[in-house]
This record gives sequence, structure tokens and C-alpha cells, in this order.
Amino acid sequence: MSAKQALLITSIFLLSLCLEGVAAQRSSKIIRAKRNVVLKGFYFVSVVESEDISSVIKELTDKERNGSFPPGFKMEIHGNASEVAHGFFARFSEVALNEITKNDKVESIFEDHIMKGGSALPSPGEEATNVTTSAAANSSTPFTRIVTTWGLDRLDQDSIRYDHHYTTPCGLTGKGVDVYVLDSGIFYEHKEFQGRASSPGCDPIDQIFNTSKNGADFTGHGTHVAGTVGGKKFGVAPGVNLFSVRVLDTQNSGSANSLVLGAECVVKSVERRKRPSIVNLSIYGDKNLLVKRALDTLMRKGITVIGIAGNSKTKPKNSCKVGPGSIQGIITASASTKSDEPLMYSNAGTCVDLYAPGAEILSASTNCKNCRSTRQGSSMAAPHVTGAVALLLEKCPTMKPWRVKYILRSQMTKENKLNFSRMPRIYQSMTPNLLLHTSSLQCDLEC
Repeated sequence: MSAKQALLITSIFLLSLCLEGVAAQRSSKIIRAKRNVVLKGFYFVSVVESEDISSVIKELTDKERNGSFPPGFKMEIHGNASEVAHGFFARFSEVALNEITKNDKVESIFEDHIMKGGSALPSPGEEATNVTTSAAANSSTPFTRIVTTWGLDRLDQDSIRYDHHYTTPCGLTGKGVDVYVLDSGIFYEHKEFQGRASSPGCDPIDQIFNTSKNGADFTGHGTHVAGTVGGKKFGVAPGVNLFSVRVLDTQNSGSANSLVLGAECVVKSVERRKRPSIVNLSIYGDKNLLVKRALDTLMRKGITVIGIAGNSKTKPKNSCKVGPGSIQGIITASASTKSDEPLMYSNAGTCVDLYAPGAEILSASTNCKNCRSTRQGSSMAAPHVTGAVALLLEKCPTMKPWRVKYILRSQMTKENKLNFSRMPRIYQSMTPNLLLHTSSLQCDLEC
């Protein structure tokens, strides 16, 4: 072999290594979802922080329009997220995905995956009965209602001796507090909401699928959750403002992308309204770095986030393996039963912050303007906690999320009330035995 041949072979070898390195670098930009939950073709493109999102989108759309990309390049832009994650949502063909990875202004590409609402199917809808109340909501005396749901009844009882009354502490009702329900929507016309439920002006599912439902509920999941947060008869905090941010579709299924779009919607609404705000996330799925970034941003901006431990088919699993409730800073609820036991398929472990009623919970239904239904799961526990936080934020409207979490766990719970004997032994010692108890809140609390 001549020296020239040897040099040529070496050059070809080094070039192939270089090309392999470039290909590996491009593929490493793509953060894949698990195969069994992936939403094929849907992505979030994270743009380099120093670059303008709109300019990057314009560059790509101009090139597509001019035919600068190879045949098979197909791209649909579904919106951007400048507040909670620096990038945009899109649907790509495989050719488009490959081309986007070549763009130096693109930092990473997140493959979208499924998120689910966490509750069992409802019972058939039925007409709601009337309840009576006593004491003015703005007085310093407790606000008491006769209630038909054990979940509310349990929040002000020291034991499971139910008296069919629910009393909020210090006359609080959550008035002046905004709650964003990231869920399947809300049935705005339901009498439970007394005109306090509305859209914040955005609907992530509408954005992704180019529909115009404006936060309306087609599964009942979000309406049930909202009723437990702030319904007139069924709500922990019957004075809150409720906002529907629809991140679950008509099959009660959403995605990481819809959740991030929902977070973006919340930030913009909170900045406009400037009120103490809470996000209720009765949703769970695989962990996702993009979702974590978005929810971390919410909490940094002073918005308290309530999540769920998630549910399993027959027995609890480790709540720390489920997102987004396992994200540090989120207040994570698991479900308890009327007999003060954990709901057996509601997840457990160290990522649970507290338990709240979540079995056979009665709340608003989408069947009619005065209908109710029963659901269960950790999805039903979270809104009890959200309502309790709304009471606290009415009293202390500038309280930061970390402080809310501390006060909630230290002053608005009862310890060792739950019977863990049927819980798998591995979780008994690592799961906090704290049960939500709103009446423990001290009226002289220093904010």
C-alpha cells in the first residue's frame, strides 16, 4: 500500500468518525418518551435562550414555504411558550424532525407523551339536594354548612364521627383567590359555581387541535374537581374564582405539551389579574423534564401548585415514580377513605405530602345544571387540598408556595389518623401519616 493510499484511507476513516459524531450530536437533541405512552409526531422545541422564539419559527416557516427543505418536510406550529419554557410546540414529520435537529438555534426537542386524569368513572348523575348555611362569609366567626358529602364533613372533625356539617375556620371562604383547574374543562353553567367559573382566555387543547371549545368540559372530570374546590354545596372554599384551563381532551387524556401550554396560560392570566393563585393538577403520567421546568416557573412566580400521587390498578406504587406530583415544591395529595384508611390503589411513598378525602366523593356533574356524581381517586383528594390552600391564601394572600406547604402540613393536618395496616409494608414507614384538617388553622396565624 502506498503512502498516498494509506493517507486517503485514514482521511476517509476520520471523516466517517466526524460525520458519526455530528449525527450523534443531532440525535442527542431529541429527548424521547417511553414507547407505550408516546404521542407520535408531537414535539416541543426548546430554543437557545439567546434566540428569539418568533424569529426561529419564522425562519423555519419561510424555508418550508420556499421549498428549502427536502421532500417530506411537514410542520404544524401549535403555539409557543415564552414564560415557562423557551420554545414552541409543533407537529413534525420524520423528515422535518431530522432537519430541525440541524438548526443551531435549537437546544433540544422533547417528544410528547400522554398524561391522564386520575379518577375512576363516575356514578350516574342525579339531582343535587339543597343545603343550608349559617354565618356570613366575611365575618370573623366560622362559616358553617350542612353537607351531604363525607369529604367535607371529615375536614373539620377530629375523628370519623360525622355530623353532616362543614365549618371553615375564621369565616374564610377563599374569596379573592383564583384557582386554575388544569383538567378536562368546567361546566360553567352548573349552579354550584354561581357564575364564579370561567375561561382565562386560553384553551391548550383548542390550540393543539385547532378547535374552539373554550374550556368546556366533555368528560365531567374537571367539573367534579372544580366543584370540590369551590362549589356552593360541595366546595371546600365556596368563595373562590375558578378558571378552566383545558389540558385533557374528550377522552380524559392530555399530554406533556398540553400541560406546559396550560402553565403558560396560567402565568399570563396571573400577571394580568394580580391575585393570589393556585393551580390544581389532578393529572398524572410519566416524569417529564419539560413539565418540571414549566411548573418550577409557576412556583418561582409565587403560584402554589397542588398535584396528585397518582393511582395504580390494584395496590399503591411509589409516588416518586409518577409525574408531575413528584416534583419538589408541589403539594402532593393521596386519597383517603371514609373509614380513615388510604384508598388502596392511590399511590404512596415519600413524595406524598398528605392525605385528603378521595373515595366516593360527591360533587358537580356535567349531566345537568344541578346534577351531581360520585368519583374516586387521588384526583378527588387534590381539590380538597386546593380548597384548603385557598382558605389560607385568603387570610395570607402574599404567602409564598414553600410557606403555604409548610403551614398546610404543620397546622392544617392531623397526624397518625390513618390506618396504614393494609398498606404494603414497604410504604408504611416512608409515607407521611397526615390527614387534611382545615379547622386546625389558627385565626391568629402570622402571615
